[in-house]
Amino acid sequence: MLNPANFPQVHSYHLGGIFTEKELESEGFETEIGGYIIDRNPDAIFPAMLTYSQKTRRLRGDKIEESNWGVEVGKMLNSWWAMGVEVRYFTEDADGEESHFNGGIGSVFVPFKNFATGVVFRNIHEDHTLGMRPTVEVGAGYHFESVMRVALDAVFHQKSNPDSKGIYSLGVESYLPFHIQARLGGRQDDLNDTFYYSGGLGWYGPKVSINYAYEKNGKTAGQELHSFDLAVYF
Repeated sequence: MLNPANFPQVHSYHLGGIFTEKELESEGFETEIGGYIIDRNPDAIFPAMLTYSQKTRRLRGDKIEESNWGVEVGKMLNSWWAMGVEVRYFTEDADGEESHFNGGIGSVFVPFKNFATGVVFRNIHEDHTLGMRPTVEVGAGYHFESVMRVALDAVFHQKSNPDSKGIYSLGVESYLPFHIQARLGGRQDDLNDTFYYSGGLGWYGPKVSINYAYEKNGKTAGQELHSFDLAVYF
């Protein structure tokens, strides 16, 4: 769960980029490239993050382009509670260009060591597109020191979802020698009646991290996703 209250909790400054390619159900592809800058300097009044992504969908010869700018600010209110807000500017160019502003608010609680839980209210403005519907997202994670981390989260769309169906994810991240991390996960999408499984590897050096992720629709052939990201720490 991408919570705007997450990033203020670790003090650092870094930038990164991501590339994702996804095979769509309707015999098409979706490609996304993006980047971000995070300033979590402990002396900052409000740690902040700037993000940008460009997404292209190709569906049966048609081309749809989306861009998404985001600004997030957050603050540790005390040793166990963090809050964050985000503002996003979204444009979509299909038959004609349309643009929307939206935003959200999130909170993370750490009631005791190695355990955290959070909630996010995303796209809270009524002016939204189908891809930016208002959602409520909840999650929790437990960190077994030097061994692994387990995370569970759920997403509930608040529009075009009369039966209040959710999307539920479970992931496990294990810590291997040489700063390598291995990941396995699954996602049950009740909204679209499908299931995805995923895996990945990451390497976290003192100044650079590299990650690869793979996701596959478990109920149909094809529909694979490949994702790469790189971060540089200062």
